[in-house]
Amino acid sequence: MNEVFRTFHRVRFGECDHAGIVFYPRYGEMSHAVIETWLREGLECDMPTMIERYGVVHPLVKLEMEFLRPSRYNELLEFTLQVVHLGHTSLTVRIDARCNDEERVRMKLKMVNASLHPLRPVPMPDELRASFARFLIAPAVDVAP
Repeated sequence: MNEVFRTFHRVRFGECDHAGIVFYPRYGEMSHAVIETWLREGLECDMPTMIERYGVVHPLVKLEMEFLRPSRYNELLEFTLQVVHLGHTSLTVRIDARCNDEERVRMKLKMVNASLHPLRPVPMPDELRASFARFLIAPAVDVAP
């Protein structure tokens, strides 16, 4: 059974616009925080460790957001993360935010497994791929060309 990573975030005053709802770019920042938390808590490999151990980073190359309902100051959002695509040099994650049972936003983020110097796509290390695969929704994994 594939895992779903869960984490929570309480909406801060500074994340809201004058209408009292989350200002949409803040979801981008929240998604990055969810990914950092997933790496640290879900994979037990935070960003500095990933750089040191594997020599790779995961820059974002595509971001899609669908806003379903507004979120307001002081609401507790539950974020879930699953891997929806695991490629040879990239992965795509889906992050959903809910408040109670109400879906608020859906996000898809594509990240590239890249070397630091020079910054370019490289094949994912097997150990890292196996960690990501624990959260993969679909069983299919791309193979190297």
